[in-house]
Amino acid sequence: MIFYLLTKFRLFFVLIFCIVCLGHSQQAFAQEDERDVQVAFSLEDCLRYAYDNLEALKKQQLTVKATNAQVKEYVSVGLPQISAQAQITNNSIIQRQILPDGTLLGGPPGPIAVQFQPLYVAQAAVNISQMIYDPSYPIGLKGVRLFRDLTERQAEFAKVDVAESVAKTYYLVLISKERIKLIDQNISRLDTLLRETKELFSTGFVEQIDVDRTEVSLNNLKIERESTIQIIATTMQLLKFQMGMPVNNPISLRDDLSKIKIDSTWLAFNETDYTDRQEYDLLMRQRGLLEVDLQNKRATGMIPSLRAFGSLGVNSGGTFSQITNRNRWFEFAFVGLSLNVPITNGGKTSALVQKARIELDKNQLDLQTLERTFDFQVQQAYTKLKNSLALLEARKRNMDLAKEVTRVAKIKYENGIGSNLEVVTAETTFKEAELNYQLTMYDAIVARIELEKALGTLVK
Repeated sequence: MIFYLLTKFRLFFVLIFCIVCLGHSQQAFAQEDERDVQVAFSLEDCLRYAYDNLEALKKQQLTVKATNAQVKEYVSVGLPQISAQAQITNNSIIQRQILPDGTLLGGPPGPIAVQFQPLYVAQAAVNISQMIYDPSYPIGLKGVRLFRDLTERQAEFAKVDVAESVAKTYYLVLISKERIKLIDQNISRLDTLLRETKELFSTGFVEQIDVDRTEVSLNNLKIERESTIQIIATTMQLLKFQMGMPVNNPISLRDDLSKIKIDSTWLAFNETDYTDRQEYDLLMRQRGLLEVDLQNKRATGMIPSLRAFGSLGVNSGGTFSQITNRNRWFEFAFVGLSLNVPITNGGKTSALVQKARIELDKNQLDLQTLERTFDFQVQQAYTKLKNSLALLEARKRNMDLAKEVTRVAKIKYENGIGSNLEVVTAETTFKEAELNYQLTMYDAIVARIELEKALGTLVK
């Protein structure tokens, strides 16, 4: 019977073990399938993901939380401060006091040494203090709140560089993918040309060098295609790194470069508003902190402060047996006011106020420098975009012209009045024109991103 039960239990545990293993296997397969799912990201999706997951931005948010705690810490200074304490002291060797005449205490005449302190002293009390008026408190509270706002703006400002880098890399991937499409079209054309050239060679109408020349051009395109694929893979990893995403996560890009309208409307923008730039806003908030600091320097050295305090407790003294007797504990209580009136500190307050004013003057100079810097950056970005758009238009005309030359060269070749060299040369020129057009398109997109950054409109 025991053997039968043991066998049943063993089968039961084996069954449980198999179920657990099956569950873990299904979970592992589910996680693997989840990793293999490719999610399509638009540029806005990439930016949102970066804002939520990039470690540098997370640290900024933690800094914001820390400043919120700092505000609460400072607020607590103006609230009642309550504490409790208990103390027992053993006066092992009691200090003696010399009295000039012992007869005062019923002793012999002449000086006498006596002890006034008990062997044990015990005390327990609850103490309370409350700020009634301190000019530095509301000023300091305003200062920490301004600092919190400044930290929040710094967290937002950190998004600007992230948005710039992510956008540039995102469009670089799109440009590279468009490059693959053009290469595939060129490969298809050259592959057709190679077959036709081989047929003409077999009938004796062209030489072997014509076949070899076409095949070399085709092989170069295939090599360029593989190189571009590697560039796309590397750039995608860079994009995921800039987003704060694990580089092994499979993603695809949703936006279509052909739907992006690049024209002179990109040059239209409103008049420069310095307050749109977060650097300017940060300096203005720093100026607010400096003004609060100046007020605090004045108040600390010139205006009185008033505090209330009080205590309620019990005490006892004597031998150890006496202090353990509850009937020998005596209550006490007191309340009071403490007034602190600054009179003079040797000119320290005046020096601190002067220093605070100098910091304000320096901040004003920083604002003026920043305004000139913004004007320069906007003008530089505008000029770069304008030149890129003009060059893009020229590249477009050149590409269309090269395409037409290639078409005519192929027709002439098919009709026996053109050479294979002419066709291959036209194809090579057309390929270079396409590449130059795509590179200039990317330069125009980058210039637009830099202009939006200079205007302070890159991050809404």
